[in-house]
Amino acid sequence: MSVSRIIVKEVAKMSDPTTAVAAGALTSPIWLPSLNMVSAFFATVLPILGAIWLIVQIVRAIYTWPSKS
Repeated sequence: MSVSRIIVKEVAKMSDPTTAVAAGALTSPIWLPSLNMVSAFFATVLPILGAIWLIVQIVRAIYTWPSKS
């Protein structure tokens, strides 16, 4: 296999990720607003769900605590 074929294959391997990043950058004005909206929603909801889950775990630990009788 010649050196030029090896170089062409390596450039082709590098081209795919570069193309994906470039396409994402070009289309970001389309999907960025929805990403911001979803991010803001979960930034509000996840702390509430985390607190609920913590309360559930505490209540479960209290009710399953081994008694010394």
